Amino acid sequence: MLDDGKLQFTEPAPILAAPRSLRVRLLPGIRRLVRKMEETEKRTSWVEAMMTRVQRLLGRSDLPQEVEAEASEIKRDWQV
Repeated sequence: MLDDGKLQFTEPAPILAAPRSLRVRLLPGIRRLVRKMEETEKRTSWVEAMMTRVQRLLGRSDLPQEVEAEASEIKRDWQV
């Protein structure tokens, strides 16, 4: 993606080699796919950051016993 938010193919040769009619039909789908991939990467990063915060919180030594048990289950589930 360029600084102005526009998409840019890193290797456009396969697309440019296709007949124009095929390119016209393919490009909208390619753009949607690239945007979804970028959105997914951003959300994945966010989820990982939030899970790190949750793990840090649940690792505190001043938590009640039942919260510690729940924290252990969450940590175990997350590591699968």
